[in-house]
Amino acid sequence: MFPLFLESRFEQAIGRISANGALPLRLKLWNGRRIDLSPAPTVTITVPTVAALRYFISPDLNKAAPMALRTGG
Repeated sequence: MFPLFLESRFEQAIGRISANGALPLRLKLWNGRRIDLSPAPTVTITVPTVAALRYFISPDLNKAAPMALRTGG
């Protein structure tokens, strides 16, 4: 998939997640951007590359091995 297509689909997925209510989640992207889905996130998921965004387009966390998961803001 093309990076811009992935980023666009990722933004749409984040919008859907946010619309369903606050999650105690922070996404830390490869480019330094951080997206907090609540005022006080307790879990951080690091997305190391643009290619890893595909796991958020159709989320299946069983396949999310390329991403790092950390608890505590």
